[in-house]
Amino acid sequence: MDFSIFHSLKECSLEEVRNKIEAAKQNIEFYVDHVDPERLKSLKILSKTNVYLTTTSSILRETNEAFVTFFHQVLYQSLHLNMDIKKFKTIRLFKNIMLTVMAVIAIILAFLSTSDVEKATLFLALSSLAWGYYRLYSYKMRIEVSKIQRKTNFKLIDDNQLEKLPAVYIVDNETIYIGSNLLGSQQIETFYLVESFEDQIALKMIYRDYTTRALGISDELLISKYIGIMGGMPLGLNSHLD
Repeated sequence: MDFSIFHSLKECSLEEVRNKIEAAKQNIEFYVDHVDPERLKSLKILSKTNVYLTTTSSILRETNEAFVTFFHQVLYQSLHLNMDIKKFKTIRLFKNIMLTVMAVIAIILAFLSTSDVEKATLFLALSSLAWGYYRLYSYKMRIEVSKIQRKTNFKLIDDNQLEKLPAVYIVDNETIYIGSNLLGSQQIETFYLVESFEDQIALKMIYRDYTTRALGISDELLISKYIGIMGGMPLGLNSHLD
């Protein structure tokens, strides 16, 4: 973004921005391309302020460990899951058994001398097991999700344009800062206070309109990915949002 279109930018320090955000009385809006959970936690605002967080879906492309941390520390406070645990454990047990048997058959075929008839029989058995394992792997457990409580009022957008824009922070709907990502891991940190009312209105319109129109990542997708990581299998969600 060309900062020259705004005529009331006053350079300020990281400390000033942090102090203003931590002193917020009502709400804070973050528009950032990436969120480090530890940096957000360090601001100590989650328990006393309404946090509206808009960021990209880049977390979906990171490691499972990073996603689980993000899920707990940034996205959700709590939720209620209802699923058939017995069925879940049975499917997981059969998957493990089938993998073990397939490995044994593959070793026999590769390293032990057998007749053509035995090889054909073993190959047929291996193919059948592989097909059965695929069916189990593809099976989606039905899970009902209810009583979802978000830690932040977040929106993850499936769009990379936010990565090309400077971060914006709107404190109590009246003070606006623009510049580096306070919640990211940037080495160079530059911040500006937007002083004029006209420039504030322009920035609000640009960011709010853009993120409103952008496609958001649903609760169903995020929770499904989380449970899939924790349980090791794909899931089909029937979500009841209270």
